[in-house]
This record gives sequence, structure tokens and C-alpha cells, in this order.
Amino acid sequence: MVERIALAIGYEVAATIFLLGICKRVGQAKFQEKSYDWLYFLRIAMACVLAAQIGFVIWVSALFWNQHSMAVGLTALIGIPMVLFLTMLMMRSFADSYRAIPNLIHRLEQMNPEEREQTLEALPPETFLQLPGDYRFVSKKSDR
Repeated sequence: MVERIALAIGYEVAATIFLLGICKRVGQAKFQEKSYDWLYFLRIAMACVLAAQIGFVIWVSALFWNQHSMAVGLTALIGIPMVLFLTMLMMRSFADSYRAIPNLIHRLEQMNPEEREQTLEALPPETFLQLPGDYRFVSKKSDR
């Protein structure tokens, strides 16, 4: 019984690692767009998380096929809250990838001077200091 519960929890750990791996490989083109398309990433996150959690329900049902109350309890106590937790974790990972310095540099290169100035002024100081020197230069507008 304890071994089967450990297997169910191990599945959740493996699913979390797998989902975070997906976050690093999906959406590379979207990380370099000027605006963060959160609905695009939310659809990906929800699809992956729901697939993983449906797999969890099937796995738990197979492990505890003769103990229906244990299967329902594990699904309710672990499976349902993990949908929200894993979705938040994936969205955070997507946002971190979007804000990564190489992606920020690529977006700065695509911007015109006014947009670049606004973006650089809106950056937190610790992110601004991580940029190479050429990208930290903000030109002042000339008064004509």
C-alpha cells in the first residue's frame, strides 16, 4: 500500500519535471515577440497539465483498482489541487523564459528607439544591470 502511494507521488514528481521541461522547449518564437501572449501559454499549460492529471487519475485507478475509496481520495487530495499548482508553475516558467536576458536583448533589437527607451526605463534595476553596455544606452529625445 505504501509502495503504491509512493508510486503515485512519484508520478506527480515526474510529471512536474516533464512539464517544466516542456516550458523550456515550447514557444521560443513567442518569447521574442514584443508583448507577452499569456493566453497562448495558458492554453499550452492547461492542455499539458490536464493530460498529465488525466494520466494521474488513470494511474491511481489502476494501482488501487480494488480500493475505490483510496483511488478517489488520492485523486481528490493530490490530483485536483495539482492542476492549479502545475498550471501556475508552468505559467511562471513561461514568464521567466520570456523575461530572460537573451530574449529581452532580441526584443530590444527589434524595437524602435522610443519603444526601446520605454522598455529600458520600465525594467527593474537588477535586470537592467545584467544587460550588456550597448543595450543600456538610452538616447534622449531631441527637442525640435
